[in-house]
Amino acid sequence: MRGYFVYPALFSFLLVCTLLSGGHWLAIGITSYFFLRLYRLKKKSNFFTSLIIGGCVTCFTSVHQSDNDTVLVESSGKFIIELQMDEVKYDGNQLQFYGVVKETAEQKNLSEKVVVFYYIDSLAEKDWWQSQHHKQKLIVEGELSSPEKNRNQYLFDYKQFLFNKRVHWILSADQLAVLPNYKSHTFWGNYSLSAIKERLMEHIDQTMTPKIGNYMKTLLLGDVGAFETELLQQFKDLGLLHLLSISGLHIQFLFSIFSYLLLRAGMTKESSYFILVPILFFYGSLIGWGTSPFRAVVASFIALSAARFTIRISTLDVWSMTLIAALMIDPYQISSVGFQLSYGLSLLLVLFSKTFLVSWYNYWTQNLLISFVMTAASTPVLMFHFFEFPWIGTIANLLFIPYFSWVLIPLLIYLALSFLISGTILFELLLNILETVLSFPEWIASRLSKIPFNLIVTGRIPLFLMGIFCMALILWFMSLETRKHRKKALFGAAAVFLVAVQYQTYSPFGEVVMIDVGQGDAFLIKEPFGQGNHLIDTGGMISFGTEETWMQKETPSTVANRHVLPLLKAKGVRKLTTVFATHGDADHIQALKEIAEGVKIEEVVFPTGTEKKDLFRETAQILQKQSVTLTSVVADKKAPVKVNSFLYVLWPFEAGEGENKDSLVLYGQIGAYKWLFTGDLGVEEEQKLLEEYPNLKVDVLKVGHHGSHTSSSESFIRQIDPEIALISVKKANQFGHPHDEVIDLLESEKLKVFRTDLNGAVHYNYYPFEPKRHSMDFQTILLEDEKF
Repeated sequence: MRGYFVYPALFSFLLVCTLLSGGHWLAIGITSYFFLRLYRLKKKSNFFTSLIIGGCVTCFTSVHQSDNDTVLVESSGKFIIELQMDEVKYDGNQLQFYGVVKETAEQKNLSEKVVVFYYIDSLAEKDWWQSQHHKQKLIVEGELSSPEKNRNQYLFDYKQFLFNKRVHWILSADQLAVLPNYKSHTFWGNYSLSAIKERLMEHIDQTMTPKIGNYMKTLLLGDVGAFETELLQQFKDLGLLHLLSISGLHIQFLFSIFSYLLLRAGMTKESSYFILVPILFFYGSLIGWGTSPFRAVVASFIALSAARFTIRISTLDVWSMTLIAALMIDPYQISSVGFQLSYGLSLLLVLFSKTFLVSWYNYWTQNLLISFVMTAASTPVLMFHFFEFPWIGTIANLLFIPYFSWVLIPLLIYLALSFLISGTILFELLLNILETVLSFPEWIASRLSKIPFNLIVTGRIPLFLMGIFCMALILWFMSLETRKHRKKALFGAAAVFLVAVQYQTYSPFGEVVMIDVGQGDAFLIKEPFGQGNHLIDTGGMISFGTEETWMQKETPSTVANRHVLPLLKAKGVRKLTTVFATHGDADHIQALKEIAEGVKIEEVVFPTGTEKKDLFRETAQILQKQSVTLTSVVADKKAPVKVNSFLYVLWPFEAGEGENKDSLVLYGQIGAYKWLFTGDLGVEEEQKLLEEYPNLKVDVLKVGHHGSHTSSSESFIRQIDPEIALISVKKANQFGHPHDEVIDLLESEKLKVFRTDLNGAVHYNYYPFEPKRHSMDFQTILLEDEKF
């Protein structure tokens, strides 16, 4: 069979995409087109086979969809949860695990997976939990809550992520305790796969250096978490994460060793099959059936079986059968980056391995071409999920792929020998050699990741443009294989690529975004045609004291890395023309330093006197070293001070202390509306502002101090007469913002109120050549029925 199953595989994949997307127009269109092409094939057997297999995969997907539901109800109390203790994750004082609820106070005989979060009280308690292994049943006291939808556009959707894992509830635990009389140390428990894997990892920790141990755990046991966070980020930035996944190369080499040993023991190739296959699936179960390990193990099993029973089958058919099996077992995985890269890149290697690449006999030329094609193929996936891609990926892969291929073999041999020669002089010598050799990827990765503009920010590309880009790439790949019209196809793909890369950055539409940063302010103003990007405040976290060292997270979640920077990338923002710091409070400027590390800032504008605040002064000193222009301003009673082409400073009139009363007040025309941004200005200062500008009228008001009653007096609201009020505030915040009296006032004045705690981020889009008002000008991330 040569490529017989590729049609059913691709048709099944498109059917799953259509089902899981809820019948998206693009998925329906592509699936319909593929169906018509199938129908017009000369071999009708391909058409009917595709219908049968596609129908089976569709049925399996429908069953998965119907089963992906919950029987639990939102409640608090005691829960009996079963879990594998070795799968618990610890980050500072936070403990997290996926467990199966067996019963609650109201419900018995359950079997539903939940994710549990618990904050540990002491270092001794953390040490005790980390000493626990095997399977356990816990009594958990806490509260179930439904995961929230994403509150900022295009950012990571945790609710969808959990749904794809068949998890519908988050359990916030107050207390954890092991269920009395539960036997976790059974005979089978001591020899379970998790126990064996744990012993292997303990052996690696005891006999290897930390660096070698991390590589062995990652490359041989599939434990990517063993890699250092900084190094893992460097690999991601260089487009090298795929090298840290268990692949066909690992399986191929591992089983060449076993085959050799079995043959040396006197077994024939035919009889060794019945030993190799159980070992293969044992290894797959040991490392976990992730996307890449599943593909590698199943593909190896099909190839082994075909060789044993003398069935002629092509590599393309092996790939196709593996894809069909993956879709039947877990259709939800198609949305993951790992699935898309694993199956997409492996398909290209299969297609080109005996056609396009055969004509290139030079080893380095061949590897350069492979790296270039792989980088090009991964670009749309990276652009869609991360809004950026590493242009240096081709060079990085050219260096790292041969390295991982050549160094992986000594690592595997080293693991086998370590059980026999540990503690000897030879063992120590091998340790020193490998320690030196393994420094190579870290040194190269650190150097390459520091190259300026390594990552090209593209923003989230519209689906129609992404579809055109993917089609252009496919046509180029087809031209490489057929060796026809290569230059034309390359030119077309390059042209579409350039349009896609620049689309968001130079979009003809302007936009204002009230970013949901929790309890703080951050407004992005994106001018049309890339004329400028401006940020009014950055958001930030208010600190309530320092934590002990053991309580601190390895990679803390911050306003910058969770909300602001990802949104800037999603919008194609490569540099910020201006950042306006309205005053010195942490919830308005604390994220500024981290944002400056992630995106270039040309100028920071702040009211004179803000530098007296420690937080801003320390941040300003760092920004000065990065050649950021720092501009202090005060308003002028004679005429408003213009700070860019559309914004004016109305307050303060004199240097202050960086407090609420000294907030920078900005006014300007953006699109079809007049906007007023007031920071945390208080009632008294609002009145003084009106005295200076008695004729001030606005359409959109950024409500002062997150809707506190210390701002937004009745006289102020009535005199400026806004139509729309924007309130940036955290859901269920400790300050009670926005206060009821402010909301009552705004509603009594017939204002349309948008709040980040209820609506998520709020977007206003406009077209500069048609600045008209429309009823749907302001869009929210959370819909009316999703607010609570």
